[in-house]
Amino acid sequence: LIAELKYLLSDTPPDQLIEKDVVLHNETISELESLVCAKLDLATLQILCDATRLADSETGNLQHVVRNQDVALCVWGNLMKNPR
Repeated sequence: LIAELKYLLSDTPPDQLIEKDVVLHNETISELESLVCAKLDLATLQILCDATRLADSETGNLQHVVRNQDVALCVWGNLMKNPR
């Protein structure tokens, strides 16, 4: 949706854009980007809360990837504080 709104703003000739609509679209883009960031933060928090369970038992490292068609969230951490 963010990409579609940005495309709509860039593809529409400036003389056909209503200032009120431009402001509304830009506010919507900003709110959607904030929502995406909040969702990624919550997903990261959930992974970190389960870090001990998700860690590799041999190395003590957490390496977890969650992805869908739009985004990939990768979290890595050294839980054993081993300097290797």
